[in-house]
Amino acid sequence: MKKIYQLDEGVIDVSGLQFESDAAMRIESHVLGYARVETFALEGDHRVQIQRDIHSLVFFSQGENERGYARVNGRKIPHGGQLRKRIDVLPSGLEYSGAYVGKGLKASILSIDPRLSRCMPSLEGGLDLKLRTQLNDAFMWTIYEQFMHASDPLLKESLSMTLLIYISRKSLDTPVSTGFGAGRKRRLVDYVEEHLEQPISISELADEVGVSVFHFLRLFKLAFFITPYQYILQRRVERAKVLLSHTTYSIEMVGFKCGFNSGSQFSQTFSRAVGQSPSAFRKSLS
Repeated sequence: MKKIYQLDEGVIDVSGLQFESDAAMRIESHVLGYARVETFALEGDHRVQIQRDIHSLVFFSQGENERGYARVNGRKIPHGGQLRKRIDVLPSGLEYSGAYVGKGLKASILSIDPRLSRCMPSLEGGLDLKLRTQLNDAFMWTIYEQFMHASDPLLKESLSMTLLIYISRKSLDTPVSTGFGAGRKRRLVDYVEEHLEQPISISELADEVGVSVFHFLRLFKLAFFITPYQYILQRRVERAKVLLSHTTYSIEMVGFKCGFNSGSQFSQTFSRAVGQSPSAFRKSLS
């Protein structure tokens, strides 16, 4: 679900994210199954308040705070200077407020649904985050950019978990393992083949073999040598090859039957993987 809020001046409040400015501002809000993303642009000085019961990551793509500040639970903290490619990690439950002075600001807030964060290891069974502001982390920024450009829900879910694992304060050391046993690996192979036409989530795959999502990601890569997203994509392309070779389905129908959201997504993915478009592949067989 996507909503757009735009004002020349005034106050915008989006589920605990509030902006007040005398300048133009625009917010695009996307609600996903496990997270929400607000991308905002403001053209001048403004004040912001964030109070949410979910963990939030703020990615600044443009802007400089010339004389501003921030407060967390009433305590003043520095938050000035160059903001481009800086990242704030805001744990759930805190009250964040800031005053920003500058020509313009663009950023995105990725707020993680507790159902996803509970898949992470911690003493309470959820994600244990520490407040961090103005991080300069190239890895997190790369994952964020991939997330924003991804259209596949499974890829977005996988990238969100990658971020959560990376920023968790919990030790991520696990016993040495060679992955799933033969029985569990076979169950995963069969499950994917049976559900290729439908959306497949990482949590569904983890449930199928009875492990936590956190451990599933590691065990899967040990067993299959690639990520779940890469594996499912490979299987969908291979299924598409069979349908293109042995049926008269249209290109778009083949894509839908292999779990792609649209004909264009299917064509782009197939072309990257095979080196030729689906229509060219079918023509080469005749």
